[in-house]
Amino acid sequence: MLWHAAGLYQLMRQAKQLNPSDFLHEAPSLVHQARNHMEGIYWGMLPVFPVADALTWIPGWGKPLSQIEPLILYGVALSRGADEMLQEIAPALKSLDGQVPSPAWLAQLANSLLEKNTSAREANGWFVEASIIRKNIHPEWFPERWRTIWMQNEALLSMAEYGGQMFPVLPSILGGEQPRRFLILAQNNEELRATGGFISGIGVLELRGGKIVDFDIADSYAVDNPNVVYPSPPEPMAYYMKAGYWVPRDANWSPDFPTTAQKALELYALSTGEKMDGVVAFDQVFIVNLLEALGPVQLPPSQEKVDSHNVMQWMVEAWAPDSGTTDDVWWGKRKEFMGLLAKAIQRKLSESSDASTWLKVAQVLLKNVQSGHFMIFLNDGNVQQVLRSLGLDAGVHPGKGDFLMLVDTNMGFNKADALVDRSLVYTVDLSNPERPVARLQVHYQNHALPGIPCQHHAEYGDTYESLRQRCYWNYWRILTPAESQLISSQVPAISAEQLLIQEPYLGEVIVHSEDTAWTEFSGMILVPVASSAEFSLIWELPSSVIQSSNDGNLYSLRLQKQPGIHSLLVKIIVRFPETVKVFPMENGWKKLNEKNEWVGQVEIVESIEELKLLFR
Repeated sequence: MLWHAAGLYQLMRQAKQLNPSDFLHEAPSLVHQARNHMEGIYWGMLPVFPVADALTWIPGWGKPLSQIEPLILYGVALSRGADEMLQEIAPALKSLDGQVPSPAWLAQLANSLLEKNTSAREANGWFVEASIIRKNIHPEWFPERWRTIWMQNEALLSMAEYGGQMFPVLPSILGGEQPRRFLILAQNNEELRATGGFISGIGVLELRGGKIVDFDIADSYAVDNPNVVYPSPPEPMAYYMKAGYWVPRDANWSPDFPTTAQKALELYALSTGEKMDGVVAFDQVFIVNLLEALGPVQLPPSQEKVDSHNVMQWMVEAWAPDSGTTDDVWWGKRKEFMGLLAKAIQRKLSESSDASTWLKVAQVLLKNVQSGHFMIFLNDGNVQQVLRSLGLDAGVHPGKGDFLMLVDTNMGFNKADALVDRSLVYTVDLSNPERPVARLQVHYQNHALPGIPCQHHAEYGDTYESLRQRCYWNYWRILTPAESQLISSQVPAISAEQLLIQEPYLGEVIVHSEDTAWTEFSGMILVPVASSAEFSLIWELPSSVIQSSNDGNLYSLRLQKQPGIHSLLVKIIVRFPETVKVFPMENGWKKLNEKNEWVGQVEIVESIEELKLLFR
């Protein structure tokens, strides 16, 4: 076993010394050797696994010992999957002859692998197994040295794991089997909507054989067609914003991205008569992250350089009217900068031949999909099934336990979300496990400058900053498990003078539970400039949020962050029966008092955060 461990260490050192093109050439041999070493380590450690599991009670060392088996099994599954895949494509890799692979080459490669269905399925099966095993790996339990090594390589491990499972559907996404035309939704998360932000720009991305053959974005208002009859918009938009019809720029009402994507395709086809194959949506955070990986791009005609550090300010300045005042001429040209930037990024991608740059771009894509700043939908059931199984479809999936998601929709005709912070305090009372009760407090802070009155109407200022310095009119939705029952609410009222409809909002909460896998509570809130506001709800949860297991009773909570939000701070308090003993499944939980209350706090950066507490 020690011989295999030493051999694996030497392979890792050898791989790090290779440049990207040489690494691709040598990868099949290196991975095959790594697989042999991992399997040798596994067989050597097999008798140790039961001993390590039996010693998990040891203070300080029990939890690290429990991680030995899943870590080795994870390495075995990954190396087997990579080996099965690379052995099939070894000739293609050697044919590169030191050249950097292009996206078109990757699509052709995926197609060739698909022709060998048995190998593709076997490789994919190992990557799926690795994904399952990884759920039992807790880096926070590792000794510091192990944890450091894991964190240094976690991004590459994720790429291998997700990439292996995505490989069979890669041709469909990249247009390898047939050209793919995607509807592009450029969302402004400074004006928050359900899937990330107001759809400021709409465009087209065409992929053919892995190559970008068309990529352009224009003003979303330009898609409106006065000659068609649009459907009625969602009732809250019709009421609070006086929207008379449902146009493509307002398509993202549903927080479930696959649902929103299909609505966007429907409304775009109604407007243009053109049917698309899928949808790609992103916000400004993704643009900044992409340019950080890609490097600066040059914009014609002045060849001005735009990079991750100045792109946000460049967009603000490009939006501003040249004359200093907003008029009809400015209105027609105010978003031309989006097309210029899109073309510049397309040129940079097509001209890039650096393997390390492509790796960075791939990592950015994965990271932004995981955090809700980049989303993809394809009218292909196989692709969607893979995306959903990986948790990358940006869908709302409550799961079997407790579930909580805050969905905000800016109805103020402004960009106030740029200066608004939000946080949650979620208290769950499990004192009577048959009737669990939840209480949620949602707090908003508007950091806009004081002195601006709350006048609710569509009005552009002469600067983009003036759109940020506004009061915050927000239609909020709370998504909870199906069969949740609202008990009471405390929501501040809004006067008639502060609403476009000139009717007061009295703090009523609407409950909706039909045609969805969750229950939805919704209402309005107004957060004036330089101030805060909050609301609270109490509801009865279904008893199914507590699940029985061989080890006891499990309370699990799935927290989902709305796309477009950078991060969301959530404090969780769980009250258990005084007679039970609680075993937190993650670090960070603390017992509050003798009433058996436990408190934890998370800052959600990725889309999903799972928390579990075992009690018996």
